[in-house]
Amino acid sequence: MNDSACESDPIACYSGEEIVILMPHTNLAGAVHLAEKIRMAVETTCLIIGDNMKPVEITIPLAAALFNGHRREFFAKDDKALYHAKASGKNCVIIRGPETASIG
Repeated sequence: MNDSACESDPIACYSGEEIVILMPHTNLAGAVHLAEKIRMAVETTCLIIGDNMKPVEITIPLAAALFNGHRREFFAKDDKALYHAKASGKNCVIIRGPETASIG
């Protein structure tokens, strides 16, 4: 199980705001663990935006899934999982599998 992205794991911007990390040597549990680490790191980060110097808390939705061999189907289902994460309050990890579940 790998709990962090490796230098050999491609990271790419996908569809505007979405980022994809492809981890070919990681199982679903490892992907979920990394997604949860990323979610918690973002959740605990405060940004100062504008002149008022007031910290802004941010959250992100994430989805973790195993590649099924069909690229279009994979990304279409992942898009649905991300929309589910956004609708669930944005501060969660959606595990896309036979039954979609969320943590966080």
